[in-house]
Amino acid sequence: RIRVVSKARPKEDVIEVSIADTGPGMSKATIQSIFEPGFTTKPAGHGFGLSTSYRIISLHGGQITAESEIGRGATFRVVLPVRASEPA
Repeated sequence: RIRVVSKARPKEDVIEVSIADTGPGMSKATIQSIFEPGFTTKPAGHGFGLSTSYRIISLHGGQITAESEIGRGATFRVVLPVRASEPA
C-alpha cells in the first residue's frame, strides 16, 4: 500500500508531502546512501532517480528526507517553500 498526505505549514510558509509505503523497508546504511548519484539496490537500476529528485527539490529551496525500518516500509517527506526565493 502507498499513502500520500499533503499539508500546509503556514507558520513556516511551506507545504509538505509525505509518501509512505508498506514495503520491505530499508536498512540504515541504505537510507544514508539513497540520495547519492549512482546508488541503487535494484539489479537493473541506474541510481539516478532519487539523486535527481534531491537536486531538483534542493534547487527549489526544499528538502527531501527518508525514514525506514526493515520490514516496516518507508516514508519520504518533501518540504517546499510556498514562495520562490529572491534571486541573489
